[in-house]
Amino acid sequence: MRAVSVVAVSAFLVLAVFGTASANGFLAPAVGAKASGLAGAFIGLADDYSAAFWNPAGITQIEGTEITVLGQDAVTMGSRDGFIGFDGALRTHIPVMAEIAATTEAGQRLLPGVFFYPNVSLGALFDKIGITAYTLTDYGTLWPGSSVYDDIIDAYATAPNDPAGYRRVMGDAPDSESRLTAYAITPVVAKEIVPGLSFGLAGHAVYTSFSSKMGAWTEQSWQDSSRIYPIQMEDDATGWGMCATAGLLYKATKALSVGAVLRTPMTVAMSGEIEISSDVPEYDYPTQDQEYDLTFPMWAGLGIAYRDVLVDGLTMTADATWTQWSEFPGITRTTDGDLPDDLQSADPEWDDTIEVGVGLDYRMSRSVSLRLGYRNVPTPCDAEHYTVLLPQTAKDVIGAGVTYRGDSWHVDLSMEYQASQTFEVPANVNYENNGEHVDDLMTAGLSLTYAF
Repeated sequence: MRAVSVVAVSAFLVLAVFGTASANGFLAPAVGAKASGLAGAFIGLADDYSAAFWNPAGITQIEGTEITVLGQDAVTMGSRDGFIGFDGALRTHIPVMAEIAATTEAGQRLLPGVFFYPNVSLGALFDKIGITAYTLTDYGTLWPGSSVYDDIIDAYATAPNDPAGYRRVMGDAPDSESRLTAYAITPVVAKEIVPGLSFGLAGHAVYTSFSSKMGAWTEQSWQDSSRIYPIQMEDDATGWGMCATAGLLYKATKALSVGAVLRTPMTVAMSGEIEISSDVPEYDYPTQDQEYDLTFPMWAGLGIAYRDVLVDGLTMTADATWTQWSEFPGITRTTDGDLPDDLQSADPEWDDTIEVGVGLDYRMSRSVSLRLGYRNVPTPCDAEHYTVLLPQTAKDVIGAGVTYRGDSWHVDLSMEYQASQTFEVPANVNYENNGEHVDDLMTAGLSLTYAF
């Protein structure tokens, strides 16, 4: 009798957190309804509450006291077309193969935020201050085992040369599920250094939670028959990290402004539990305490905004952002006991990415503005390191939004669609995640701002 792990339980379950690359290294909608409507092309404009995230220097444009409540609703949708295979019984050496044509369950996440900018300065030090708390990301996916493995279960149960009535599939198909959440508490300050040039600084205390459940199979083969048994890995951990964002905003003319921003790397010390369970003893590990560091990469960007371009009231924005994925150090776990080697440590060897985005904001009247944006989001990941748990497909991001203003308040509405490009994973490069992968994200946003 022998055991062969066919769908590997690997360290990429945790490394997948970092494969979700977009602005700032998080796969999240653009923070703020206006920025989301511009598909994140906001660094050179940064003229509302979300400047605390995009470019802290922009808060010098907020007059008086302002408070904003933000809610964003994100829905994830993924699919995979590939195949799965087992060796089959030793005597026949006939592999059992089947297609995977699976879709994720639509996951829905609510992303809240609160932003407060009082009409207070810190004397000669800073002209504007603020305190904000918002969601950096709340992203996850659920692959039902019945969707991923239904064909292989049918094929395995009817494999050739099988003794009549012999039960070959032991247990239910395991699910694979993940959820990454990160919430930031961010004090922010800014000052106009010289006329037209502002500097801003934000400090971020970030609470991060990551939980996952990964399904796998192992095959036990005899001389003339075999069985498959499910394996289930469950992992959860939480931790705090700190980083800072520095920004500059230069209003060269009444129409033209240019912004630059840099966010430092952030290491989150994670701690929690991990368990691997199976009816096969060699794949059954007790619940263990675990610790590991997650290092979010450095992020930098340049942006430009030009007002009254072509027609009065039309603002065009454009930016480029860089994420330093190549310096990501990988994951090394510390646990109470033993785990499979590929769960202890791994290095993804990702590449740096550069995103480019453009946006249009048209103020139709004193009360109404419309906006539209596009952003291209590449992936830092190659086929060898791809994982389905938190997919890393490249994205074409389209944003749209509208603002309605009253005398002392305004409402921003946005819709952002991150359309996945198909990611192909050859079986000879990454057998466990072979196939064509698609991962879309749809986000609706609503913010209410009151100024006094």
